Amino acid sequence: MISEELQSRLLDGVDALHVALNNLRTAAKAHGEAEHKYRQARATALIEYAADGEKRIVDLLKAMVDKKCETEMWKIRLAEAEHESAKELVISLRQQLSAFQSILNAHREEAAAVRYGQHNQT
Repeated sequence: MISEELQSRLLDGVDALHVALNNLRTAAKAHGEAEHKYRQARATALIEYAADGEKRIVDLLKAMVDKKCETEMWKIRLAEAEHESAKELVISLRQQLSAFQSILNAHREEAAAVRYGQHNQT
């Protein structure tokens, strides 16, 4: 049987991990929002500079496209942040399951050793 201390430490670790993952999700969303705001500000600035008579055709076209696709860009930034956060959650949960499997396998091996008299007798 798994000791109470080990169970408690595992559960505490899982709780801490869930808090960290929620923080990661919040940070990923904030990152997407900040990047979007930056791109929109950049696009506006490039359009203004081009309107002042400077010939920056490529930059101007990029800025105009960014402004035209603002809503779609916003959605993709948020989706990208959510995707990254969800991916981290999946990786984390897999690692947790792997750790539990390792512990259970160790206990199973110990039980088999006891059953067949292969344990240390003191």
